[in-house]
Amino acid sequence: MIRFLEDMFYYFYLSFTYEHASRSSGEIVLMGIILTVIVLTVIRGTILLVNLKLNIKNKGLNETKKIVLKTKKTE
Repeated sequence: MIRFLEDMFYYFYLSFTYEHASRSSGEIVLMGIILTVIVLTVIRGTILLVNLKLNIKNKGLNETKKIVLKTKKTE
């Protein structure tokens, strides 16, 4: 996946720098929109993955706290 994204960024970089004069404005706008969607999707996926990991970690801590409280009450 990372290799695919690197290739996409490289392709867009070459398209915007070396072939800028031969492209129409519609193609440039379309490539910009596609690049923006890809970047935002990757950022959103990363944020969701981090939140999922944090939720799992917090859930485990909460379960541990409940077990400790139950054992203290029974003693």
